[in-house]
Amino acid sequence: MRYESHNMNDLTTGDLAKWAELQRADRRYASAFLRPEFVQWLSELRDDIRVVVLKEGDSTVGFFPYEHSGFAGHSAGNPLSLCQAVVAEPDCRWNGIELLRAADLRRIVFDYWIENQSEIKPFRTVTAQCPFIDLSNGFEAYLAAKNANGSKPFYDISRKQRKLEREHGPVKCELISNADAVAELIKWKSAQCQRTHVADLFKFGWPAQLLTNAVTQGSEACGALLWGLRSNTKLIAINVLLRSHEHAHGWFMAFDRSYASYSPGMVLIHKMLHELASRGITRLDLGKGATGYKKRLMSDTTIVYEGIIDTDPAVRAVWQQWHQARNWLRESRLRPLAHRANRLVSNVRWLMGKHY
Repeated sequence: MRYESHNMNDLTTGDLAKWAELQRADRRYASAFLRPEFVQWLSELRDDIRVVVLKEGDSTVGFFPYEHSGFAGHSAGNPLSLCQAVVAEPDCRWNGIELLRAADLRRIVFDYWIENQSEIKPFRTVTAQCPFIDLSNGFEAYLAAKNANGSKPFYDISRKQRKLEREHGPVKCELISNADAVAELIKWKSAQCQRTHVADLFKFGWPAQLLTNAVTQGSEACGALLWGLRSNTKLIAINVLLRSHEHAHGWFMAFDRSYASYSPGMVLIHKMLHELASRGITRLDLGKGATGYKKRLMSDTTIVYEGIIDTDPAVRAVWQQWHQARNWLRESRLRPLAHRANRLVSNVRWLMGKHY
């Protein structure tokens, strides 16, 4: 096995076709975050995106996209990438340390690595639950299954929608693909970050342009679906999914705060889910954390790994202790204090990042 690190521009048309073929052929790699198109969009916006290409003889057998920042690497597009893996042939057996050496990094930090790659298990520190919605049998079957177990995810939403329509006019859910809607989402999301004292990634150029490219240049193989909720003609909520064929991830959601009493985000999700199956989407991943509205909506959960690829076992042990302590804090009475500390650390980290 040979491991070669390249810029995206170094990859041939044949390389990109092979990558797309591997992603499409194996359900483990169904996420759009593992598509070559997603990494190409990133590489056009940032100069730290690279790919380790795995080869056996003259054959290319795998690809690992990553971000090269100093001595530490992250997933390509971190923190906006919600899936990580080596996209490879089914019988390919790669080595994490060799991957690290080829990338010319001291460590690779990951937080959304897929469950079914045994090579990453020595480097995992904790596991995390990722809820998803199963639409494989359509929306009505999904809703019947939820109601049967007593969840009733959209309880009271119909009443709020009727009130919204009485007071502000007819409600409509639609797909939008223009830059103005992206700008509106960014405005709402930035205001939310300011209210909650969380670092606003949209202050930097590349996240906004990445979102715009995914909405305006995307395809069924890899692209963003921007769903908007209108009351009368006014846009009041937006939910963006990143899809690859039948698999989609929830990516961004925001709404006009002046309509908050009507729960416009949940009204939009309710209407959007009606439409997804008809567009060939059978699964919607909701990201880490089976809490809040995700717990009400989810059909089930899958597992992702957090951890670090590092040659020093002591470093891996420290990361494991940190992750375990962090997770304990999140479940304890100290959660509010820990949350405030985490927000401060996150803000400093992103504001000091040299590529942002």
